Amino acid sequence: MTTNPAFQFAAILFFSVTLWPSAVLHGANEGSPGYDVDHPKPGAPIDAEKLRRLAWGPPATNGLRVACYFEPSKQVYADGEVVKRWVVFHNSGKEPVFFTVSLGGNDDGWTAVDEQGQKVPLHHVTYWGLVPLATFRLEPGHATEIECMSTGMGASAKAGGGLTDTEILAKPGTTCRLRWTLCVVETTRKEKGNSVTIASDWHGTLTTGEVRFRIVEKGAAAK
Repeated sequence: MTTNPAFQFAAILFFSVTLWPSAVLHGANEGSPGYDVDHPKPGAPIDAEKLRRLAWGPPATNGLRVACYFEPSKQVYADGEVVKRWVVFHNSGKEPVFFTVSLGGNDDGWTAVDEQGQKVPLHHVTYWGLVPLATFRLEPGHATEIECMSTGMGASAKAGGGLTDTEILAKPGTTCRLRWTLCVVETTRKEKGNSVTIASDWHGTLTTGEVRFRIVEKGAAAK
């Protein structure tokens, strides 16, 4: 059920660093690496425990919904800890769903606040250029997971360097509440030299549920 972006090549032209989340919209077209609308990638049944545990956002009308989680999944992270992020798409509807998304998660929109609803600053590296896209076909109840770049927890972690793309600049003692906004891109194919939208492939915006955790000092016990 896992899609690893490492096997797909994307030409990265340059990157920029921002203090707040930024999303870059890439159209789904035939120039994108690994993009093949005629051979969509299948999903797989999702583990029942994971289905219950993940923080799902509201589904689209066709039942497609999304969640993000960190690996390892914990309630407490030490300042400076680096964790892997995953995006999970799940078809909670009654019919198959076709959709196209970029792999790697770099375009996801981040929202981070503390317990009082105040913004938690983020250090985000936005990579520009060609990105790998993939079209998926999820049967009812099936899901697919996409591996993203790692995330640095706390002000001691440093974003960039090909390992992480986001640093959560939260001071020890801060409880963070995170959500992500993901773009499911419009899918097209070339017909007689023109780009034609594939009506059967859903496109739009999805939002995850809330992921909550606390940042503690380095060396403090985490669970």
